[in-house]
Amino acid sequence: MTDRTHRRAENVEAIAAVTPMQQGILFHSLKVRGQDPYFIQRVFVVNGPVDAQALQRAWQSVADRHQVLREDYRWEEAAKPAQVIYKLRPVAIASESWRELLPDAQLARLRASLSEERAQGFDFRDASQLRLRLIERRAEQHWLVWSYHHIALDGWSAALILSDVLGAYHAFATQGSFSPPGAARYTAYVDWIHKQDPARAL
Repeated sequence: MTDRTHRRAENVEAIAAVTPMQQGILFHSLKVRGQDPYFIQRVFVVNGPVDAQALQRAWQSVADRHQVLREDYRWEEAAKPAQVIYKLRPVAIASESWRELLPDAQLARLRASLSEERAQGFDFRDASQLRLRLIERRAEQHWLVWSYHHIALDGWSAALILSDVLGAYHAFATQGSFSPPGAARYTAYVDWIHKQDPARAL
């Protein structure tokens, strides 16, 4: 399955209205674009050898497990903004080598690339494309860059995703396979939110 084919109707798992908080974040982010405070860019220093194939399989496994990593957003095609969740969404990690650059030049290049990405703004219509980059700095040291949006993940849930990725990566790298436990459906939480009485929440 490619980036283009994942949006076919037969690959749609669910369509759900966004939560009130998501709607507020969406419209605010669309208004400010390149200065979006909800667009998160995280850079992790990875020391030691990296099994790139195991890392990709780990992220794919976690995306397969969590609906929130497989959803795009639509707001102009319907009366109310909605999130479209796909059954399958291929995960790709962009791999780069900056070993020819000195450390200061690497840092400058990283900052420039992050600034360019932020200036372009987050693409909510393609939110299910996990923005992952593995940058080789030198032998056995990499940067792992993960860019995501607060509309899908807050700090607590992002930490859970990372924990799942680390567990899956260890399993794939050492055992070659991984059987993840089941995960609660995000759509069940969304349904619960919409059944609540707004007046009682004030």
